[in-house]
Amino acid sequence: MILDRASFTPLYHQLFENLRQNIESGVWPAHSPTPSERELCEMCQVSRGTVRQALAQLVYQGLVYRKPGKGTFVTGLKLTLQKFDTFAKDIQRKGMIVSFRLLLNKKIVPDSHVRTFFQLTEKEMIFKIARLLLGDGEPLVLATTYIPEKVLPGLDKEDLKHIALSDIFVKKLRVPMIRAKETLGSIPLDSFEAEKLRVPRDLPALLVKRIVYTAKAPIILEEHVVRGDKCNYSFEYSYEDMRFSPSRYFIVERSDHELPSSNRILLLSEKRKMKMESG
Repeated sequence: MILDRASFTPLYHQLFENLRQNIESGVWPAHSPTPSERELCEMCQVSRGTVRQALAQLVYQGLVYRKPGKGTFVTGLKLTLQKFDTFAKDIQRKGMIVSFRLLLNKKIVPDSHVRTFFQLTEKEMIFKIARLLLGDGEPLVLATTYIPEKVLPGLDKEDLKHIALSDIFVKKLRVPMIRAKETLGSIPLDSFEAEKLRVPRDLPALLVKRIVYTAKAPIILEEHVVRGDKCNYSFEYSYEDMRFSPSRYFIVERSDHELPSSNRILLLSEKRKMKMESG
């Protein structure tokens, strides 16, 4: 591994990039040991502090894990999520054994916020379900689901230890699901989430909020806390959806002395009016 000491990029980050490439290219397979700190110091002619910074970054991104007294080992490639309602099927396609751990399945009186969200009366109840999704026995996702009782009566009687919720929704919902909206962000884990996922609190995590709608109103609210060291989330778009319509936009060019260089080309809606200065 060759590090460029004349580069503006810090040595620890260069080393991190080299180590990451070895992992992602398969030079170091999953669960194989990385070179020791001393070996990396000798190989790259850097200090132990530099090596420890690079390894700490690998640990933070979930690419390696440490075994006290034994060294640092490669975690392996992350699972790629595409749709959270079919995550269990994604895990199965990876050859892993899927299981669920039910934490809560209870009919409750919703608070005012949830009642307003689902457009419920004061007498209507909702189900709150909390489950862990595991791959090969390891917790990957902590999922919490809210659904009105009137939409899926008897949900608290279902065997949620052995079946994906999406399968129940497809078979038993009283109204059809029309569309879904997902919001993705990063969060720090609280003590409860870290305990259930069996990870340190400083581990990066994804929070995905998913709302399922009928033609008129939302019927399902789900929150997924996903281990960032084990999972990626993949989006796919069509360029047709991203293309500008020529009938809606036009480009206006102005001379250098009128605008800063970063703003010389403006993209404006046809509905906006703009006064063009002469000369």
